[in-house]
Amino acid sequence: MADDAIFIQDNEIAKEIAVYFGLANQLNEIPGEGGRFALYIFETHPTHWVCCGRWVETEEDNGYAAWFLPKSEDKTVEAARARLEKTLKFG
Repeated sequence: MADDAIFIQDNEIAKEIAVYFGLANQLNEIPGEGGRFALYIFETHPTHWVCCGRWVETEEDNGYAAWFLPKSEDKTVEAARARLEKTLKFG
């Protein structure tokens, strides 16, 4: 993984990452339907910010994603969050 940023779109793999890093419970607390998105960042990994997200549009349209952002590029969790928000807004 070195200093690469990695984006995982595969729903099952991203969900497994959320479970592994203990973020799945928070992501499952999104209430209801209608364009909701949650993002949590695991901060204590030594080299990367581990970011897990879940969206809920409808019961059929929902899923998980994960990002690994190198701490060498984003020095603070705030910088990592800002980078993700920009990516999600324009991506």
